Amino acid sequence: MRSDGRGGVNWFDPWVRARAAWVLVLFAVLLISGLAWIVGGYSFCGTDTSEPGAFGDWACESLVRPVVPWLLIVATPFSIVLVGGHLGLKRKSWGLFALCVIGAPLLLLIGLFSLTAIF
Repeated sequence: MRSDGRGGVNWFDPWVRARAAWVLVLFAVLLISGLAWIVGGYSFCGTDTSEPGAFGDWACESLVRPVVPWLLIVATPFSIVLVGGHLGLKRKSWGLFALCVIGAPLLLLIGLFSLTAIF
């Protein structure tokens, strides 16, 4: 609700703009997490059953095939943005909000680039 009594969104409020940015970053991190899931899965397991991954079958059988370990690794930045960004918005803490909304996607991008560099 706006301060002048009219309905609608007050876009001059910095926390309203921060919430919109948080939603956009959340969807972007979800897409990048999915991409990291695919790239990492192909890197560890290979693209075909006859072609092993870069680390052989050990990394594929222990991380990717059980799904849960690889899911936890790849979904960690998404959960940091989701929970930390929400807490930063609720507490109106710019430090927590910026750390979660900027730091977690950077962590995910660094991980994605390191996966492609290693393999």
